[in-house]
Amino acid sequence: MEILIIAHYNLTSELSGGKNRILSLAKALARFSSVKILHRGKNLSNRSQNLHFIGYMLIPPLDNSYLLSELVSQYISIISPSFYKKLKSSLNNVDVVQIEQPYTAIPAFMIMKLLRKKPLIVLDSHNVDFMAAKSKLGKSLFASFATLITLPYIFLCEKFAVSKAHLILCVSEEDCISFLRFYKVPLRKIVVIPNGVDLEKFERAPLIPGLKDKKTIFFHGLYSWYPNLEAAQLIIDYIAPRVPEGFFLLAGSHLPQPLIEKTRKMRNVKYLGYLRNLESWIKSSKVCIAPILRGGGTRLKILEYAAASKPIVATFKAVEGLGIINKVHGLFYREVDEQFIEGIRRVLNDDRLAEELGKNAYSLAKRYDWRVIGEKLYNVYKKVLQDC
Repeated sequence: MEILIIAHYNLTSELSGGKNRILSLAKALARFSSVKILHRGKNLSNRSQNLHFIGYMLIPPLDNSYLLSELVSQYISIISPSFYKKLKSSLNNVDVVQIEQPYTAIPAFMIMKLLRKKPLIVLDSHNVDFMAAKSKLGKSLFASFATLITLPYIFLCEKFAVSKAHLILCVSEEDCISFLRFYKVPLRKIVVIPNGVDLEKFERAPLIPGLKDKKTIFFHGLYSWYPNLEAAQLIIDYIAPRVPEGFFLLAGSHLPQPLIEKTRKMRNVKYLGYLRNLESWIKSSKVCIAPILRGGGTRLKILEYAAASKPIVATFKAVEGLGIINKVHGLFYREVDEQFIEGIRRVLNDDRLAEELGKNAYSLAKRYDWRVIGEKLYNVYKKVLQDC
């Protein structure tokens, strides 16, 4: 089986939740198939025997500004001559075209139609993007303005992609229901392929010296994604001041400079930036939190915390779609309020509770190993191709 994955991301730069899903699924599929990834980055052919990266360039070239290129690539990749050239050559002998998020679906479909290629077309939907974007309205002047401008484009791309795809991959049952209701997608077209986690990577990760006996509380995310930025603001302005006995660690790229400056003045908050050894920091922390209030899909960070056997304190929004049970796999709340604060304190001060929640969370994480998920997806593709 020959699989082509099309992404608007640069997959050789800093990782985010979306990039992690793309790369992890690709590596898992490459155990059974030959996989090519068309992405906004460099050509690479030596990562594994069956995994090859084909790079294209943006017009204008924005990769010197990482944040700008990440924010606009989904909108301007389709005007890049390099994208069309590489896409055309990549379609030779392909059985499956897996499109990551809906933004390259229109040009991909056009090229396939012009070349009279008829592979299995799959939309890997990391969220219901229109609904996730719409949730940012009214949260800040800039976010609302940017959302109003881009919403029609997001809706057009997503509606086209779900109508033309033979299969739609959803990360949760909740997203599946949303696609059925909002876009009237036939149920036969939808397959739930959840987000996952690399358990072996967490097992191999060494601990960070000096953190073992501290009451460290960890959160990470890409802060150009508004739900993560909102969570960081809540930690800095609301949660940390009310839990003075805890030491809060914030990791991830693109926290705005005013918030970075604010953390430097706080006794119990430290911003770590982007971490290449993320697994070690998670393993070394006492509690992991996720005060997420909006967005769609499922959060890879929750599975990463569970894979490290960490007790989790989070909103129900943060853990939706994962089959997580309150007071079994962690402590979960509808809002970030005094009850949320009290949940953090309970886990910090009760080692027995922390150990029990962490152990249960790890048992859950074992169901989401990327190797298991990748094999499931390969078998889906194999069955559909055989039935064609």
